[in-house]
Amino acid sequence: GGSTAFGEGQSLGFRVDRKISPTEGFAFGAEQFVHFDNKTDTGRDVYLTYSKGKTFSKKNSYPLVIFTGGVGTGYLALWEKTKFFCSDLFGGAAVDVTKYHELCWGPFSALSVVYSEKFSTFLEYNNYSFMVGSSYSPFKRMRLTFGLTFAESFDDYKIKNFDNLRWFSRFSITI
Repeated sequence: GGSTAFGEGQSLGFRVDRKISPTEGFAFGAEQFVHFDNKTDTGRDVYLTYSKGKTFSKKNSYPLVIFTGGVGTGYLALWEKTKFFCSDLFGGAAVDVTKYHELCWGPFSALSVVYSEKFSTFLEYNNYSFMVGSSYSPFKRMRLTFGLTFAESFDDYKIKNFDNLRWFSRFSITI
C-alpha cells in the first residue's frame, strides 16, 4: 500500500506446503491474516496454489522452471472482471485503510526460473498487476525479494512508462 509509516501495519500469516510428486505440490496460506493494528493496507491474501517444476538439464536440477497457478483473496482479487465468492469474512480484504473492500477470490499465476538455491527470477500475474522480480537467499531460511510492477488492472493493464513503475521489496524468514 505504501500509506503506512514504518512499523505500522503489523500482521501475521502462515503457509502449509504439501508435495504431490517430485515435481508437483500445493500450498495453502495467508499473508496479513491476523492484524495487530488497524493500519494494514497491503491486503489479506489467503491463497490456494498448485505448482509444477521442470528442469531441462540431465546433469543437475538447475535451472528449474516452475509454473504456479491458483486462487486467492485481497490484492489477488481486486479486478472486477475476474473476482468471485465475495464476502465480509475475516473483516474484509484490508487492502486500503481508507476504503472497505469485501474479501473476494480471484485467479493468479507465476512463471519462475530458479538458477540456484540462492537466486531466482519471476514473472507474476496477481489479478491486480503484472510484476517482474528476483529473490535472493543469503542464508538458508532468509529471503530478499525485489522487483517492479509494470502494468495494473485499474489502467487496463497498459505498460507503465519508467516514471510510473511501482517498485517493491520483501524480507522473509522461514521458521
